[in-house]
Amino acid sequence: MVKLIFFDMDGTLYEGNTWDSVARSLGNQCYEEEQKTVEKWKNNEYKDYIEWMDETVKIHKKYGLTKKKFFDILNSFVYHENVVNTVKELKKRGYKIALISGGFMEKAKIAIEDMGFDHVFAACEYIWDEEGNIDGANYTECDYIGKVHHMQHIMEIENLEKEECAFVGDGHNDVFLAKAVGFSVDFNGVPELKEVTNKSIVKFEELLEIFK
Repeated sequence: MVKLIFFDMDGTLYEGNTWDSVARSLGNQCYEEEQKTVEKWKNNEYKDYIEWMDETVKIHKKYGLTKKKFFDILNSFVYHENVVNTVKELKKRGYKIALISGGFMEKAKIAIEDMGFDHVFAACEYIWDEEGNIDGANYTECDYIGKVHHMQHIMEIENLEKEECAFVGDGHNDVFLAKAVGFSVDFNGVPELKEVTNKSIVKFEELLEIFK
């Protein structure tokens, strides 16, 4: 019996990807530079996800990302249809809910306020100076296999076995998480994720038929 449901954030709860949106907002040249780092990441040219984030944050700083602009971008994001009501209903039904993301903690905090997640891990949180410019960032190894480590930590805190946990995600970086729990669901997932999940859905509220 599932007692805890893990959720990915960007693409699963929210429409779009924050890393991509921040780079695009800072101009074509910034976006092109960031895309080069993405290709390096895909080609395993970084020692870990933290190294990729650090280089990307430096690019954001180079092109003048400010605190105001960043939060304007965050506030422009919308949830997929029926996300908030569905997650709240799952919590009412007695499920513990957790969010694990390779994105920004600032965005995760919005989801905490809206849906009341019991556990949250996100990969990056900016540090701003008094003028609202980037002064650094806090990083957490929270993508691909790093997400699984956080997932297992939450399982230990809740004293749950993998068979008592489920995962909902959409991306290729969620394959590891789908394999690390007893039941997994892809929400409009990429082909490689669909290959390993137990159930595929196209409407978020379909989760209420799965987790009764």
